[in-house]
Amino acid sequence: MKLRANKLLTSENVLYMSLWGLLFLAPIITVYVRSISDTTFSFAWQPIFYIWGYFLLYLTIFVLHNAFLAPLLVYKQRKSLYFTMVAVVLSLFIVGNCSGRFSFRPPMPPPAPRIEITVAHDDGHAAAFRRNQRPPHRPMRRPEERVVIPLVVLVLMFGMNIGVKFYYKSAKDAQRLHELERQNISHQLEYLKFQINPHFLMNTLNNIHALVDIDPERSKEAILQLSAMMRYMLYDGARDWVPLDREVAFLKNYINLMRLRYTDRLRIDVGLPASLPESTVPPLIFVTFVENAFMHGVSYVHPSFVEVNLKAEGNDLMFTCRNSKAEVTPDTHKGGVGLENVTKRLALIYGDRQMYDVQEDGQTYTVSLRLPKNVNIKTNNNE
Repeated sequence: MKLRANKLLTSENVLYMSLWGLLFLAPIITVYVRSISDTTFSFAWQPIFYIWGYFLLYLTIFVLHNAFLAPLLVYKQRKSLYFTMVAVVLSLFIVGNCSGRFSFRPPMPPPAPRIEITVAHDDGHAAAFRRNQRPPHRPMRRPEERVVIPLVVLVLMFGMNIGVKFYYKSAKDAQRLHELERQNISHQLEYLKFQINPHFLMNTLNNIHALVDIDPERSKEAILQLSAMMRYMLYDGARDWVPLDREVAFLKNYINLMRLRYTDRLRIDVGLPASLPESTVPPLIFVTFVENAFMHGVSYVHPSFVEVNLKAEGNDLMFTCRNSKAEVTPDTHKGGVGLENVTKRLALIYGDRQMYDVQEDGQTYTVSLRLPKNVNIKTNNNE
């Protein structure tokens, strides 16, 4: 963040130096072009130094304003102090300009040579007179030239400086806001992951506990599958992104674990392709929907089912989880902490690039999720 701020400061200073460099270069180019186009005019440094004298005065005032006065208004919001100081600077500038202290007029030309004038009289005699040639008259500068125009130039220079300062300040503020949002998203994702893992583990252990009473041998197989799942959660669950095939393998292990528990009481249809496209997804992004389907879709009165499908459609991944609805009781909770967290993760990670839709009627509950296939947004410490 400090590096980006330093880059903006360097960019601002380079802009100022470039503008002033072009300004000081302009008189040289003007005099040179005129010396080429006008044969009666020869290139000379004297008028250039004359113009540079004014430029140096403006440059000195600009440096003072840029370093000390402009920050009062742009960064410290001390408007009264800023306008008071600017008024003082303008007043001193006017007094100095009127008194001639800031006059950078070119030096007087050298005295003209003495000329001899011969006058012939009627009697044939001639008289010679010598006198100095009068130097060219230097017209007095008008008030608008001495005060108004320099003052307008100075005010415009201050306004340009303030405008550039505000532009770079807004850029710095935008970068700072982006950094804070990124850190906030990272903290929220870490918090949501921390919630999902214990929640999922609690439900899975409850399933194995129920399976121990039904079939001890199958419960041993379930423990092995749980071990593979825990390994995935330990090493891959903390990542920002995981390969799609690993996420699908984890999902298959979870569904197989559910098959051991529910046996024939529940119809489970799974459409997970063996050949998967090369893509990455956030870890544990699908299993919460499947877990919710098993938790709230098993009925002990009428036939129940859970359908899970995943396929690639163009540049998107289409995930669908559909389940029957169990009997509604006063203790039945819609969704749960896991489902709420995963929807928040989707919004934080993908924003409006994902489509999450829920359709519900009296007997079925369907979740449809469309994700961009090749998105790999960097978060946390991966930046």
